Formats: sequence, C-alpha cells, structure tokens
Amino acid sequence: QYWGEVMEYAYTYMYGYDLETAESDLTTGLSIASLVYCLIRLALAVLLFIILYYKFYKKGRFIKIDMKYVLILIAWEIVLFIVPVIPFMEAFDNTGREKAMGVLIAFFILFVGIVVPVILTILVARRYMAEKNIQQEKYMNAQLEYIRQYKDSQTATRAFRHDIINNLQLMDIMMKDGKNEEAREHLETLLGSIKALSPKNITGDEMLDSIVSMKTARMEELGIKYSSDGVLDGGLNMKPMDICSIFANAFDNAIEACTRLPKSAPKSIDLNIRRTDKFYHLKLENTSINETDTTTLFDEASHYTSKDDENIHGFGTKNMKHALEKYGGMLKADAGKGKFILTIIIPRTAET
Repeated sequence: QYWGEVMEYAYTYMYGYDLETAESDLTTGLSIASLVYCLIRLALAVLLFIILYYKFYKKGRFIKIDMKYVLILIAWEIVLFIVPVIPFMEAFDNTGREKAMGVLIAFFILFVGIVVPVILTILVARRYMAEKNIQQEKYMNAQLEYIRQYKDSQTATRAFRHDIINNLQLMDIMMKDGKNEEAREHLETLLGSIKALSPKNITGDEMLDSIVSMKTARMEELGIKYSSDGVLDGGLNMKPMDICSIFANAFDNAIEACTRLPKSAPKSIDLNIRRTDKFYHLKLENTSINETDTTTLFDEASHYTSKDDENIHGFGTKNMKHALEKYGGMLKADAGKGKFILTIIIPRTAET
C-alpha cells in the first residue's frame, strides 16, 4: 500500500494532477500508466519478498528490536503517510500547492543529503567494530587455550616429579636383583611419560603455538589430519594480535575447506616452515573440494568468501593482508588437484 501511495504522489507531482485524478488514472482502466503502475507494484512486492526470505528468514537471521525503536518506526511511517498529503489540502490554491510541493522537495533533498551519509557512516563503523570484535575474540580464545595448556602441563609435571623418585628407586631395585629387562621396559615407560609432557605443537613462536593448539583441537573433532614441519628461530617478532589475525584466519579457512569435502574423503592440513636469509616462508596446505579463484582471493573489491553468510564473513583474507603489510610481508595462494596452498612470507626482521 505504501509503495502505491508513493507512486501516486510522484505521478501527481510530475503531471500536476490532483490526488483523485492521479488515483483514477493509475488504478482504473487499461492505460499505459495504470499498467506500469501495476507492474511496478508487483515487482517491488516480489523484490521485497525475495530479500526478506533469502537474506533473513532462510538464514535464520532474526533481530529483537527494542520497543523504543518500534515506536520510532511507527512515528516515521505516520509522518511519511501524512506529509505528502499536505500540498493537496483544501487550504491551498494552485500557487500555494506549488509552494508547498517545493518546500517538501527542499526538505527531502536536505534530509537525503544529511541523513544518508550519517546512516552510511554508522553502518561502516559498525562493520569495522564487528571485524575488530571477531579479531579480539580469536585472540582471547588463543590466549585462553595457551593458559589452559600451561596449567595442564604444570599439573602433569608436578605429578611426574612426585613419582619420579619412587620410579627410579624401583628401577634401582630391579637392576640389583638382575631384572635388567624389566628395568629397561620400565625406563621406556618413563621416557614415554616424559615425551607426553613435551608440547605437541612447537613452532618457535608462543602465540602461533597457542593458535595451532587451539585449531588442532578443532581438527581432531572433525577428523582432519594435521602435521607440521620446521621451527621459527626466535619467533616472528610480530604483535600477538597481528599473528592471531593472520594465522587464526588462515587455519579457519583451511578447516572450512576440509569440512566441505565428503565425509569419506581424506582431510588434511599441513604447516611447513622454512627460512631464507631474509624471510620466513610458512606454507599452509589443505585438501579442498574445488579450485579457488586465487586471482580474486585477496582483491579488496571482490569481498571473496566461501561461506554462506557474506555479510558476516569475507573479511578474513583482507585482515590477513592488512596485518602482513605492516611488516612488509605478503600472501601467495595456489590451488589445484584437490589442494589449496597458502604461502605466508614474512621478513625475518619484521618487528615494528
């Protein structure tokens, strides 16, 4: 109904008719104006349905709106319903009607010129804050995982120290009794316990270790095989937040690609760390169901994402690129034969 009224007012303003004449031309008969009017209303209704269904209902995106905003929306709709009628009140003659229309158009232009930029600024600011919140959440999760693993390792170490004297004394008794084979087996058991106390994921950078540990736990849940090779000597010398932004997103993308494979398909993620005189080369390789368009992967304008919700996702690769640029680093992507390879190149003097 609202769209119909808007078109009636627009038709009235354009041709100088009164409301009754405009309504009669648009809603009765088989004139071109009435056909265009009906087609536009139908197209707008279909478009509105498609947007609401596919962008909100189908994706389960429902937002609870506070009552004050509901009241503001109702007041706004009332204003939009009443204000356009003012120029057609009986109190105005033709000259007054034209002046009233001019005032309304002037206020509309002023409104668009002020309010639209403000709305766009608010939307951009909210999107920026959403990106920052996601990065902060990943960083905090990585730190919490590191703390949890540290506490677990300390508990296991204290328990091992508590029992080591008893175990050594037992081995001493076995050897004195000539039970060398039993002593050897007991020693192997102790060595296995010592190895179990050692960190499982060692990259040479504490923050990266935390991220890898956090992501490998997720990989185990999803049945994804993980392997790594190489160590960073002295760490990356980068801010922890930037390390998290780069590698948490890289692992998330790799895990996401693996989850898209059929359940029976082998899934793997491999981290390879190499160095040259001036650079670290960290290559993250994962199995993939299809070939990614690597030419648009890091394109600012493309807003590439393989995930369903494009409004939430699609900023990971952009954040990775921006974080690396602070240190003179770069990203390189290759895809083919069921594999996706992301190479992260970082100067060894990256500290800033």
